[in-house]
Amino acid sequence: MKYTRLLFCILILLVFVQQQAFAQRGNLNLSFKGGMEMDQGRIVTILLSSFIIGNMVAWSMGAYPRDFPVKPYSDLDRRTIQDLHLEIAQNPDEADIRTELGVIYFSHNDLDKAEAVLSSAVDRNPENAEALAVYSANEAKQSGAMWDFTWGISKLHRLGKAVDGLNRSVELDPENFTVRLYRVNTLLGLDNRKGSFARIFDDELWFLKHIESDPDYFPWEVKLEFYKALSAAYRAWEASASEAHEKKRSRHKAHIYQQNLITAGNKP
Repeated sequence: MKYTRLLFCILILLVFVQQQAFAQRGNLNLSFKGGMEMDQGRIVTILLSSFIIGNMVAWSMGAYPRDFPVKPYSDLDRRTIQDLHLEIAQNPDEADIRTELGVIYFSHNDLDKAEAVLSSAVDRNPENAEALAVYSANEAKQSGAMWDFTWGISKLHRLGKAVDGLNRSVELDPENFTVRLYRVNTLLGLDNRKGSFARIFDDELWFLKHIESDPDYFPWEVKLEFYKALSAAYRAWEASASEAHEKKRSRHKAHIYQQNLITAGNKP
């Protein structure tokens, strides 16, 4: 969603102006005709304050606003999208085709289109782990992109369902590295939601188990993605750690993964 920071600042300014106006009046302008009634200005102030405070609470719990500008489509992208729409018309119940189309929309931050096609994929096959993973990742982005006029409740509910969906997708297909990467890369944005963020380290253990048993278990590109994500995860964990030893450990782990990333990047 564009200009979220600007809108947020404007809303804070509006609340401040309203509160100053009431302070200068020196009273609440209450009427007792047929019962106590708040004047309209007071109601507006309360609603604006509640709106901002509710959204701030939601943001502090991970559902904070972000801009996801749509990335341009290449000619190949557009041709692929057309072909996939034709395939869907011919195979309307095939979830994998819808998932493939949804991945393209998702990767370009075309969130509404991704949501529409991915939700239909999940509806057709709730046990399809990849469909559920990318749909949930898209929902997490949507929770951040939206303004919530229910005082943060809808944002948190949507984000919570997205995280649950990511965890469920891993349960459905725990050996699927694509599903794992969707979870890791989505949870990276939830560093102030510790319980959810910590699931990244479950995926780290799974990744290391396979790497230690077979260094060539994963494709080169997949190893690069994991090293990049895990380095970022430990940098974020270091920034939020309160204990010196935890900061040191996280810094060390981030450095190791950064070095692994550089090494792997030199060996295509």
